[in-house]
This record gives sequence, C-alpha cells and structure tokens, in this order.
Amino acid sequence: MGAHRTSQKIAAGHGERMSRKAEQLISNLLIHSTIAAAAKATGITALTAGRWLAEPAFQRRYERARAEVLRGATNALRAAATAAVRALLEVCERGRNEQARVSAARTVLEMGFRAAEIEDLAERIERLEGNTDSMEAL
Repeated sequence: MGAHRTSQKIAAGHGERMSRKAEQLISNLLIHSTIAAAAKATGITALTAGRWLAEPAFQRRYERARAEVLRGATNALRAAATAAVRALLEVCERGRNEQARVSAARTVLEMGFRAAEIEDLAERIERLEGNTDSMEAL
C-alpha cells in the first residue's frame, strides 16, 4: 500500500497538467513559511509534499509560480520607485535643512549607481548566456 502512495502521480497527460491538489500545494508553498504548513493547508502530509517537490514536473511548475510572484513584487517596487525618486528629488531641492537635502541626494546617487550596475550585469549575463547557447549549438 505504501508503494502505491509513493508512485502516486501528481501530473497527468504530457507531464505538465498538474492535479488540483498539486496546484493547491504550489499556491500554499508560496504563502506559508514551511513545507509542513503548506502541506497541512493543502490537506496532504508533509511526506507527500516532499515527494511531490522531488518530481521534476512539479519543480518546474513551482519555480514558474515563484518567478511569477517575484515578477509581480518587482513590478510593484518599480512602480513605487518612481514616486520614491520624485520624493527624494523634492527633498533634495526643497528640503528644510541641509542634512535632509544631503541625505536625499546621497540616496538618489547610490540608488542610481546601483541600478546602473545591475543593468550592466544583466546585459553581461545575457551576452554570456547567448555565447553559451551558440557554443552548445556547435
């Protein structure tokens, strides 16, 4: 009987269509801090959750879901960043005291340098990945 549970399928069809419980587990993994809590919220054991997490098809779906959540958070931060920069620039220009203006100016510069550095690194990674893809094609 235990062997039957171990071989329980979490995916059907072409390996990408997940069971409703597996989809629920993915959602719960994104909102709970532990696998045990996510499993309990899903109505499965932590052992079953662990087995599912070891399945490549489940891992792919879970990673895609995590990336989606991260993209959403990043987009929200980007939207808020514009307002934050405006507020800092306003303090730079109209701050009531010199210390506040200097602090705001320093923050704007540091964030600007950091953003430029991240952009540069992202471009470098893209180029390297492109080079790797080209080499693998050979």
